[in-house]
Amino acid sequence: MFPLAETPSKAEVRAEAERRGLSVANKPDSHDICFIPDGDTAGWLAEKIEMTTGDIVDEAGTKVGEHPGANAFTVGQRRGLKLGTPAADGKPRFVLEIRPKENKVVVGPEALLAIDEIRGIKVSWAACPSPRWLPAPSSIAMRRCAPTAIRYPRSPRSSGMSTTPASSARASW
Repeated sequence: MFPLAETPSKAEVRAEAERRGLSVANKPDSHDICFIPDGDTAGWLAEKIEMTTGDIVDEAGTKVGEHPGANAFTVGQRRGLKLGTPAADGKPRFVLEIRPKENKVVVGPEALLAIDEIRGIKVSWAACPSPRWLPAPSSIAMRRCAPTAIRYPRSPRSSGMSTTPASSARASW
């Protein structure tokens, strides 16, 4: 998981792994879940949870395909959709939304993945300690600028980060 302490880049970590003779030094980056050894996330999920066939619809709600289980998709995914109907403009479609209660996957053009705000509840600061400027849960809301990245391997961008007394947060660009 990166960043590793004060190491400024993944390249330096890989160079250190090479010096130590570790087999992972030249291993390609993975965008899959690390504990699924063969990278077959959908297959792994199918073994663990019930998968129910459902519809893949476009942003207007028109059925464009079927899926083996909505649980196997992630927002932003492009590969593996197996759509029977091509997009009108011929461009690839991406998963825009997953509606588990309806068992639907919504797809559309990449441009619709562009966002300018993320809201979260019960925020957990996994990559770093909770920023010092965050208020205690019982205090007032605060706003600061903070670097944020919404998808790997995107570079962090400056955003307005605000918190509320209920341990929720919002980042906006």
